Amino acid sequence: MNPTALFALALLFPAAPPEDDLSQALAEVRVHHAGKTYRGDALPESIGKGPPAAVEAWAAWTLEHGYRMDLVGDGRVLLVSREKSRKRGRQLKLIAETEALFDELVPAPPREEPPEPTEPAEEPGPGDGELPEDPDGGPAGWLPEDEAPLPYTYSYEWGVGTWPVDTETCVLFVVHDEEDYGDLVETLGEMQDYLKPWVAEGKRHTGFVHERPMVAAYIEHAAGQEEFDPDNEVVHRTAHMLFVRRFSSYQPNWAIQGFSWYVEMSIRRSIYCFPYRDEFVWATEHTGWRNELANAFGGREDEPLGLREFAEWRRGKYDARVARIAYGLMAFFAEHRPGKLSGYLEALRLFALEDNRVDVGGGDWERELDYAVPTRKQGELLGEHFGADVLSEATEFFRLGKKYRPKR
Repeated sequence: MNPTALFALALLFPAAPPEDDLSQALAEVRVHHAGKTYRGDALPESIGKGPPAAVEAWAAWTLEHGYRMDLVGDGRVLLVSREKSRKRGRQLKLIAETEALFDELVPAPPREEPPEPTEPAEEPGPGDGELPEDPDGGPAGWLPEDEAPLPYTYSYEWGVGTWPVDTETCVLFVVHDEEDYGDLVETLGEMQDYLKPWVAEGKRHTGFVHERPMVAAYIEHAAGQEEFDPDNEVVHRTAHMLFVRRFSSYQPNWAIQGFSWYVEMSIRRSIYCFPYRDEFVWATEHTGWRNELANAFGGREDEPLGLREFAEWRRGKYDARVARIAYGLMAFFAEHRPGKLSGYLEALRLFALEDNRVDVGGGDWERELDYAVPTRKQGELLGEHFGADVLSEATEFFRLGKKYRPKR
């Protein structure tokens, strides 16, 4: 391995095990896929580059904690669960159902990548400034766009430092208890310097989704856990990862969460996953979201939904009213504007690639840490892709529910 590759590997895994230990872990770990079992270091080339990279990253942790790896379908999702789990078959089925619905709702759009930018200046590291907390997914602002060259990466080509969209393997951990969960959180902090400030906060919660590396987890048996459904966790967190894998992590928060809730409700007929929420969840909050939208917008015939009612919702805080709107918008797009959502999300992604560059002089640039697509731009693209009356029509959909009929 050449010096450049060794340097990149050190950036990727600052506390990576020695090469001999990693080789041993890959030889010992087993990956189950399509009815066959493979050694971690002998996956078929036809599966692509994403799965081997994910297996390499997590082989040692998997062996140490008595878990096993199952690769789903085409290799987009790697499930890591306890070796003795009796729920694995159902979890794999739910992941496959989530992938199928995801592809139906937002098929991969034609890709026309912008020209490669000049190499950016190094971004601030942990401790170089105050970062707002994002308890469900790491410090807000440390959620990079997939193609952005960054100093700490999860890459299958050492030194390249990027994962093109729709190529990385998502890793879903179904963690048995708080002890294993705490070890997983600490391991992530060792693997990625940008996650070190999040570790203490991460241990306070029972689940997370990160987008660098693409990994999610939830605790199956957390003490005192109420109003919890592990099947919903599988669906919601898988949908979240697939969404940002295809359309990048610079999507608006309402779009990421609203889409994940829509998939969760479609497959499970209920919602149990509430990222960023700390307060108690009432039993009545799991199924009645459309009725709540109808009640909230029942008297708004002449006052359509406004952009600022949802477009400025940022990560790190749960807002029940905005959550309902986000879910409702995705339901409206899926059911009454089919085939248009992928184009809108791709337009947001491409705009963010260009807009989220801060010129630091000398031909260099860096990414804005807590970037969000401007509200006005979100509105412009909504009009371009769904029609100028999209928010008025969505309001009618909220008000009328099943009685809604789209205009001709």
